[in-house]
Amino acid sequence: MLETQRTAIANEKDSLRTQIKLGLKKMTNQQRLFWSTDVITQLRNNPSIMTANLIAAFNPMRSEVNIPPLFEEWATQGKKVALPPINVNTDILNFSEFKTNLPISFTTDSNKIVILVPGLAFDVHGGRLGRGKGCYDRFLKTLPSTVYKIGICFASQLVEKMPMTTDDVFVDEVITNQI
Repeated sequence: MLETQRTAIANEKDSLRTQIKLGLKKMTNQQRLFWSTDVITQLRNNPSIMTANLIAAFNPMRSEVNIPPLFEEWATQGKKVALPPINVNTDILNFSEFKTNLPISFTTDSNKIVILVPGLAFDVHGGRLGRGKGCYDRFLKTLPSTVYKIGICFASQLVEKMPMTTDDVFVDEVITNQI
């Protein structure tokens, strides 16, 4: 990819980030919680989630889908739930087990691992726009190909086509509040 192409894509991503963030700022907390229940329903009924032994999730930022109500539910079903603390100095994403904080390995039983991926925007093909640091893209590239990746967002965060570079990682499925 030529440097001019990379610059054009970076500019397109920055513009899209600004646009999506403005839309998310207009969302009330009540709307976010209401729409999050539709996403939670879909996650509960998702075949990949239902058969997973390990679900790697995320603690949402204020503007993201509220999925923490599922963590305890999945744990009581005997599933391991992993969450990422981020080392702010290096932007390295590491996951540890919900409640115990023990480190999690993604190399065992990888055909039964699902990772829920946050993003500012997604497209229907699994293209993802993160917040710009590349934490998730770098991490997702290290996973076995059998790990199933689900993008989580609100319907207002879906775009027709995501500008992507070779550094970007696609998710396998996108779940929104639109059922």
